[in-house]
Amino acid sequence: MGEVTVQYERRISVSQSNEWHELDERKSQILRIIIRDYVQTAEPVGSETLVQKYELNVKPATVRNEMAAMSDLGYLRQPYTSAGRVPSDRGYRYYVERLSAPQPSALKMQKFVKQAPREGDSLPEVLSASLRLLSGATGAAAVATTARDETLQLARCVITPYNKERALLVCVFDNGYVENKLFDLGGTLSSTQFEHLQNAVTSLYEGQTLATLQARARTPLPTLPTPEENAALERIHKAIQSAAQDAARGDLFYEGALQIVEKPEFQRHIRLLENVLRALDNKKQVYDTLENSHPDEMHVLIGEENPVEELQPCTLVFMRYDSGPRRGGMIGVLGPTRMDYDHAMPTVQNVASALSKVLKEILES
Repeated sequence: MGEVTVQYERRISVSQSNEWHELDERKSQILRIIIRDYVQTAEPVGSETLVQKYELNVKPATVRNEMAAMSDLGYLRQPYTSAGRVPSDRGYRYYVERLSAPQPSALKMQKFVKQAPREGDSLPEVLSASLRLLSGATGAAAVATTARDETLQLARCVITPYNKERALLVCVFDNGYVENKLFDLGGTLSSTQFEHLQNAVTSLYEGQTLATLQARARTPLPTLPTPEENAALERIHKAIQSAAQDAARGDLFYEGALQIVEKPEFQRHIRLLENVLRALDNKKQVYDTLENSHPDEMHVLIGEENPVEELQPCTLVFMRYDSGPRRGGMIGVLGPTRMDYDHAMPTVQNVASALSKVLKEILES
């Protein structure tokens, strides 16, 4: 696979409906400039700065009046008296819906290809490689989930001797998820006994769904030729059930937390930073936020739209990737609301598309 380019489509799902007050051309121009300037500087934008820096061909007083009007409408806010204005969450939402101009992302995927799509790579390994690329490309933390799906099937199950008394169980599911389990054999087994075990495991478990595997806790196991093999099969049975539980649960992965730490708004407010990092580490709420969202379109949660209170200083931009024939999880970026939306949205779409292609190739190899 070489370079992957995705034509960005404005298909954004939002968490709540908004009653917009449509802005005229001048107000829209000023809001667009304020947002883009604030994205670059993280400093409030004043009317004098706008007039001098962007050649608006109007007087500062006119710009001040327009900014005051947009503040009254909720699109701008003044962080402190005598300061310039900064965008509000509502202002960012209006920008995303009405004013943004995302460019088709021509993100080169050669580095990604070298890191990820190798036969035998597990889904977590591929996700980690994707997230490192996405975080580096956007300057934000990158997050991804594996989907909850009890209809997943155990595609392959392999037992390999590890040492005299232990073996490695490798479970490969049909979405690319790989779970490795070391378990005690209870004694030393011959190559013939290992062959008996592998044949039994292949017959019993391959092709079964996670729901079926988890429901087989009390299912009688077949009798093998020796007591040692029967004891080992009992241990393998428990290990496979544990692997099925792990695969069915779904998980959250993230890379690039340092990108959040380095942002000036979080360096100025350490408690906000601590809350964001704690939410990422706790995983469950962030996982639920991503997985409970719209399944197809790009999803953008800005500031207070985030259901996780600790993430309300942030924006989440994410969408679903495909995992071969299976429903994949979500992948996206997490950063301050002062995010470069024009760059972040098409880049997320690009990486999600490339990730889907990589997983399809791996699963079909």
